[in-house]
Amino acid sequence: MLKFMKRGHHHENEARQKLQKELFKFEKTCYHGFAHRPTAMDHDPVLKLLVIGTRTGHIRIHGAPGVEFYGQHVQGESDNGVAKLIFLPGQGRVISLLDDNSLHLWEWNLVEGRSELVLVKSLNLEE
Repeated sequence: MLKFMKRGHHHENEARQKLQKELFKFEKTCYHGFAHRPTAMDHDPVLKLLVIGTRTGHIRIHGAPGVEFYGQHVQGESDNGVAKLIFLPGQGRVISLLDDNSLHLWEWNLVEGRSELVLVKSLNLEE
């Protein structure tokens, strides 16, 4: 077996490894479990959903089993944690306040036959 590998198939092996890296590239496609370093939380009693904000600016919405939405605030010069979350009851919208005094309106929409959490509007509050 080792003789076969040493006989000049080295060039084919490199090409094959390059192709394998392109075809089987690892990407994180799913988030599950409880949010890491939570800083804010709110509940929608009408839709029975729970939203959790983290110190790194992530927002996760949990509902019935299999219902989970994920969103991330645009990162500036530093990580802005979520200071406050407010659900608008029964509307499917969330308002988030970050540590840098910016407000963000999130809602989930039907996009290409599936639901997505979308950032609708952002506003910076002046001090």
